[in-house]
Amino acid sequence: MVKWNIDKAKRAFVSEEIDPIAQKLDVAYQPGHNHASVVASKNADGKWLVSLKKFSKDRFINAGPLKPNNDQLIDITQNEIRVDHEGPACAEPHDMEIIHRSVINPIIVYKRDDPMWEETRRWAATLERPALQPRQIRGERRRRGDRLPDEYERHREPEPWLQHCTPGGSP
Repeated sequence: MVKWNIDKAKRAFVSEEIDPIAQKLDVAYQPGHNHASVVASKNADGKWLVSLKKFSKDRFINAGPLKPNNDQLIDITQNEIRVDHEGPACAEPHDMEIIHRSVINPIIVYKRDDPMWEETRRWAATLERPALQPRQIRGERRRRGDRLPDEYERHREPEPWLQHCTPGGSP
């Protein structure tokens, strides 16, 4: 990242021999998106910069098939810019905004009887829940070759809308 002086840059543009670069800061491998705090509004404050990277090449332990992204929080209020925080992040969405917490007014806990969840409650009421078998209650493990209980076998039958895709099904 580069911190530069816009007045010096204007003077350098009209052929004055001056270096507009105030400081260079090394950041992690291949920066992608950079976002300053509150930059998408008329109240931009210029206090923080987040550098988002799609790659974290050799920075974090692999915890699965996907490599974590790497985000760095940079303090740009001081004379000398510095990385304040660095950490792994999810790959998508690869975008963000920095806003003050006073702008957000979240509901901490949703009420169960909130009308917003009515459709979900109706859907959940229609689900069939198979009873636990004695072996599952005791916590015994299935061995290879054991036959599944009948209520699980029925899930192997294709859905009605897939009948035409199975051998012997109607076209």
